[in-house]
Amino acid sequence: MVTPRFTAAFKNTDIREFINIVSKNLHKTIIIDSQVQGEVSVHSYEQLTADQYYQFFLNVLEVYGYTVITNSDNILKVVPSEKGQRAALTAQQKKLNGADIVVRVVPMQNLSGDSLAPILDKFNNNMGVGSVRYYKPGNSLLITGRADEVRALEAIVLDLDKNSSSRTSVDIIPVRNTKPSVIKKAVTDIYSNSADSSADSSTDSEFSRPKVVAEDQEKVLLVNGTDKARQAVRSIIARLDKVANAEDNSKVFFLKYADAVDMAKLLSSGGGTSSDSNVQNAGDVVNDTGSGDGDHAQNDSGNNFGEQNQLLSNNSTESSSDYGSSLNNGSPIFKGASVQADKANNALVVHAPEEEMRQIESIINKLDIRRNQVLVEAIIVEIQDADGLNLGVSWFNSRGGGFGYNSDGSSDRTTKAANGFGENQPIASALKDSGGLVAGFYHGNWGSLFSALESNKHNNILATPSIVTLDNRQAEFNVGQDIPILTGSRTTNSDNIFNTVERRTVGFKFKIRSMIDQGNTVQLYISQEISSLTDASTANIDSKLGAVFNIRTVNNVVQVENGETVVIGGLLDKEQNNRVSKVPLLGDIPWIGGLFRYTSHNDTKRNLMLFIRPHIIRVQDRYNDLTADQYDSFKEEQRKDNPDLVKSLESRFSGRGASSRESIAYIQSNIAEFAREVAE
Repeated sequence: MVTPRFTAAFKNTDIREFINIVSKNLHKTIIIDSQVQGEVSVHSYEQLTADQYYQFFLNVLEVYGYTVITNSDNILKVVPSEKGQRAALTAQQKKLNGADIVVRVVPMQNLSGDSLAPILDKFNNNMGVGSVRYYKPGNSLLITGRADEVRALEAIVLDLDKNSSSRTSVDIIPVRNTKPSVIKKAVTDIYSNSADSSADSSTDSEFSRPKVVAEDQEKVLLVNGTDKARQAVRSIIARLDKVANAEDNSKVFFLKYADAVDMAKLLSSGGGTSSDSNVQNAGDVVNDTGSGDGDHAQNDSGNNFGEQNQLLSNNSTESSSDYGSSLNNGSPIFKGASVQADKANNALVVHAPEEEMRQIESIINKLDIRRNQVLVEAIIVEIQDADGLNLGVSWFNSRGGGFGYNSDGSSDRTTKAANGFGENQPIASALKDSGGLVAGFYHGNWGSLFSALESNKHNNILATPSIVTLDNRQAEFNVGQDIPILTGSRTTNSDNIFNTVERRTVGFKFKIRSMIDQGNTVQLYISQEISSLTDASTANIDSKLGAVFNIRTVNNVVQVENGETVVIGGLLDKEQNNRVSKVPLLGDIPWIGGLFRYTSHNDTKRNLMLFIRPHIIRVQDRYNDLTADQYDSFKEEQRKDNPDLVKSLESRFSGRGASSRESIAYIQSNIAEFAREVAE
């Protein structure tokens, strides 16, 4: 079959006639729009195939501002080019050739289409047929034109978008002073506001700006974008972080239970500064109940008492500044914060960046809580003579026994102890020869124990202190005298004698620090001293050799269950007394005076024993109950010694409907009035 060939030679031919001739040659049905008018002058010097002839026809129409639309039934329409763009949407679902007018939507992932659309539009705008428009919400390009040209432009766009993605990377930028999410919001707002004010700028597009992710826990920002965009974000972050550090963010915290000075020491660890005399720097705190008291006690009672109190002094240094004891080398917890204590108002003045301020506030809320208290009851008793030791068996643990350490270092274990307070001869015999420490736990009634100790004539109860103290705080109980001791004497030039006198405290000193452990256990740090002058020192206190002191001390750490009694004993003191009885005058006669004179030697052993019972007070009602018990005990003693006073107190509270624990508060507030009644 011979392929048909065509030649074209038209001169000043009506365009409608030109279209009809092409329709006949190609055997196609062509509909001509009413707006198609004019003359055509074209000439082809070569013979053309059918396809070449049809492409020649399309090119001629395009030159004169017309285009051809192919319908689904293969009918052609010749229309002006602007109508051809609108008709291109209907041609998307059918197979197209290169000359058909089409529309393509090209989405982009990395580039901004608003900067690319004007450039591509210049290449595609052939006699008004093609166009490129940017759709901002989807960051997409809408390309209209002949199919071949649209495909070429689409390939260019996809290639540019792909190559652009390889030039982006991610930076991890640390943030010191501000919450990363706060900076992220600021950066996002900067780019968003700039995009709204300059919609045509490529740098203001939503898709041209970098992507920022905040990690508050790690305090970093992740920035994804081009080198230029990431550098711009780095500059913004540096300025925002610096501004946040310099801003004046201050707050005052009024503490409910905690001590402001101790709290400031914890939070600043010596890093804060004070502004006036009423505001104390945490680094300049002077302990009120810590090692300072230990030094004072050492000056009062000499090196012996100071050394034996080293345990309590070291521990009390920690307890007097409860929070600061956990710090290492004074390194501040918050480098950007300044914490000052206002002692007068028990408040903290904090200057810190926003993020550190939130952390400081969280710490304060967790530490500023009501602390538990401990009621420590003690009986310090001196048991004289061996027979008095019979009462000692009553405090042995009936389930586990107790321990006794003899003077030779050996130990005996009591496997079974008395359940009551009666004499237990086997145990009593063992305790008679005990020359060292005896200790154990007592599970019986505290009042019965006290009564048993008090009723025996061989026992001397030295003190019964009852102290309520905060958890992990030291309490102290002292009873004694300041004794003048002659330490030196010299004669002046005028023959005057100048004596140097030092005063030392002699008596009873009791220090204890109780720390509540996990559960229902109390850890007790115990320090006790009982000192006195010997009889010879009392009679010759101004002798050249000086006074002689009797000193007995106990230092111990023990764990006790709540309400259980721990006993420490075995501090034995032997005293020898010589007594001479004689007939006056006759007893002093040499040689025969012995017939009228009697000399007796009395050796007395005194065993110092310490009974301690802690009570954990977690709620106010428990404290009131314990106070009521103490008041009832006090009232019973007064009933025996001074019944008129008790009757007066009971009549005063009659009709009030108040409980005993309410009455004790009233008694404490009016103690002076009660004392006057007793005097009368």
